[in-house]
Amino acid sequence: MDGPVSDRTPDFAKALDVDHARDGEVMLAYGMNGEDLPVLNGFPLRLVVPGYYGTYWVKHLNEITVLDSVFDGFWMKTAYRIPDTPCGCVEPGTAPRRRSLSTTSPSLFHHNVSDGAKLKRAQRP
Repeated sequence: MDGPVSDRTPDFAKALDVDHARDGEVMLAYGMNGEDLPVLNGFPLRLVVPGYYGTYWVKHLNEITVLDSVFDGFWMKTAYRIPDTPCGCVEPGTAPRRRSLSTTSPSLFHHNVSDGAKLKRAQRP
């Protein structure tokens, strides 16, 4: 629902493979801690895509379109691109192909906790 900062920048739109969107991991969040989702966290609706970079966790979501072809809009084809190398890095003097920034190694997990339950802090090695 936010507009671009410049009139030359296209509206923000990202794409997920429909099978991934339906695999049980992807969520549409409308609340947090028993309340409506706060504006700073994406009210009224936010897309949550565990295992994907934050560019897929769209805030203020107001439209979902199902396509029968690969979406190649600006935010998928041109922006948020990284080198298509195992490390995602570039050797000096090279210009590797680039791929869309998508999956990442998990650094958090989601878990249901009963009301009033106390969790122990994890011990770092």
